[in-house]
Amino acid sequence: MVGSKSISSAVVEIEERDNYLYFLDNQSGVVWRYNGNNGTTERFIGNGKNELAALGCNRLETGLFYPGGLTTDNEGNFYISEQHHILKINKEGNVELFAGRGDFGYQDGTAEEALFQSIRGISFDDESQTLYVADTYNNRIRRIKDGVVSTVAGNGMQGELVFGVPATSSPLNRPHDVIIEDGQIYISDSWNNTVARIDENGILSPVAGEPIYKIYQGEGKYFGDGKDAQKAGLNTPLNMDYHNGVLYIVDSFNNRIRVVADGKIDTIIGSDQKGYDPENSMILNFPSAVYVNDDYIYVADTGNYLVRRYKREFLETPKVVN
Repeated sequence: MVGSKSISSAVVEIEERDNYLYFLDNQSGVVWRYNGNNGTTERFIGNGKNELAALGCNRLETGLFYPGGLTTDNEGNFYISEQHHILKINKEGNVELFAGRGDFGYQDGTAEEALFQSIRGISFDDESQTLYVADTYNNRIRRIKDGVVSTVAGNGMQGELVFGVPATSSPLNRPHDVIIEDGQIYISDSWNNTVARIDENGILSPVAGEPIYKIYQGEGKYFGDGKDAQKAGLNTPLNMDYHNGVLYIVDSFNNRIRVVADGKIDTIIGSDQKGYDPENSMILNFPSAVYVNDDYIYVADTGNYLVRRYKREFLETPKVVN
């Protein structure tokens, strides 16, 4: 296990950069940096006070107010979603406002004038130099490129997904995360209990989880392992990761990590039990984030105040058939 109750109260995002892991702690308002070589963890961003960020100061001097998302770029900058705006901690370690006026609402346009509402997941695409935003309570996916904010999915309505149409014409239902792989944009549309994809032409299509529209979290289902991912049951999917052709999904209220490969879905971590058992690392308690590299799968087991590490060679990780 990585972390403890003293440093990991509610990790909601895990990132890796330059051989370090970074854990975004939503409750403590801190980004922790973990050194896997010696097992040490240090405070990297945040002063530990749950207060809105102070712009212009050093990364260790600012507060963070219930941050929801973390991502990095290949220049060494960090981006954090804090309520209705996005912070940039530049490579010199100073805190800047990257996008959003701070008030909540909806407005595209320049990053300085844009409005967001309760942002969760964010992802930076190094190839296109674009930041993607799960603008959760606006029920939209937004894109920030060259200082301009635009909408790439969601018509602003909270409702059932419509597949096979331009993504901007379909409702969404509290999208929680967004990631980009091979020109495809993946969305965990949490309260619709499904994962969807936007293709290069901007068309919305299903990936995993038979859509189950609900007006609150935790009301999905669990079924379908070993079968067609699009016909499976998910229950409030949150964070996602993609590695070697396999999509990893935090199926939070099912207390599982699910994987999609070649159109099939399976559980790789988790069980019918919920809670904590020191003798059984397959039991999770409301996981909220997953990160995968060549050697390990890291899971934020938030209900147990832990970050868990699983060696991939000991798990039945599916492989994509070429």
